[in-house]
Amino acid sequence: TVEYTDESKGKIDDARNAYDALNDAQQADVTNYQTLLDAEAAYDALAGAVTDTIAAINAIGTVEYTDESKGKIDDARNAYDALSDEQKAEVTNYQTLLDAEAAYAALEDAANRAAFEAEKEPAKDVADSKAKEGDSDACTQLIEKAKEEIDALEYDSNKSFAENKAAIQKILTRLDKKLAAQRDNDHGYRCGMCDFYEEWRSIPVIGWFVTFIHNFVHMASMIGNYT
Repeated sequence: TVEYTDESKGKIDDARNAYDALNDAQQADVTNYQTLLDAEAAYDALAGAVTDTIAAINAIGTVEYTDESKGKIDDARNAYDALSDEQKAEVTNYQTLLDAEAAYAALEDAANRAAFEAEKEPAKDVADSKAKEGDSDACTQLIEKAKEEIDALEYDSNKSFAENKAAIQKILTRLDKKLAAQRDNDHGYRCGMCDFYEEWRSIPVIGWFVTFIHNFVHMASMIGNYT
């Protein structure tokens, strides 16, 4: 098996030197000469892969936050990862690839942070839009608190942009539940069984059962709005 090692190269060279030392008649009797040719071609391909990888890394150039720049970095990384350990050891500019990957990651992080900050103002506008005429001061305070929570959010580089953006939506979703619960508290909460309960609660025996079921449903509904 041809490998990109000094040992493998030495064997190929030995075979080549031995073949070249023969006269034409002797060479004609070497029945496996094609094996030598194949081995030389295979080794040249391995050496070429190293050369191509070095060239791919050099082609990265100045790192920018563009698809083109990312593509060059990915191409170089894929070429390097496809090499054997012996081939990788011959890639003299591997640090350039590492530096390029780090530079692109920094640019991507900065862009995501800026985009995340840009999401905050529209989100606070959404929070403001949840206010209703006649809301209590408590509802207003809930909205202001949600906006403060949005402002206080910091971008987490260990998470994706989508995951960071989801944190903003989580605050808005939680605000909806808190506002619903607060409005119920301000105006008196009625669950789906309240009308039925008021109609049947005075009937002996049945009224007791209806009261029991209503109280359970009423409490469960209120808890669901608060959580």
